Amino acid sequence: MFRKILTAIMGDPSERELKRMRPTVEQINELEAEFERKSDEELKALTSEFRTRITDQTQSLREELAEAEHEYEAVAGTDEQRFARLEVERLQKDLLKLEEDLLNDVLPEAFAAVREASK
Repeated sequence: MFRKILTAIMGDPSERELKRMRPTVEQINELEAEFERKSDEELKALTSEFRTRITDQTQSLREELAEAEHEYEAVAGTDEQRFARLEVERLQKDLLKLEEDLLNDVLPEAFAAVREASK
């Protein structure tokens, strides 16, 4: 009874998830013809390309984070340690968000490549 009322108000959770994923699925399907023309070697090379793309686009932030971590270790035991820790945490969050965005950008191509390679 409660579940029916909740579903009537909020909608079916499965339907909400499908609605959220529909644009990504459409992007993947649009890539099908392009990826059908690729050889197995070209599909395999895409993995390295994706990795390189993500690494290149996160490199400067990774370097900045490494510097902040080094600074945090250098100021251990001082009043500046708290501020250094906050900076490290901020950079970690920024890096995580950037990686998430980049992975979401690559998702349709990666999924289309895997789908085609599995045929």
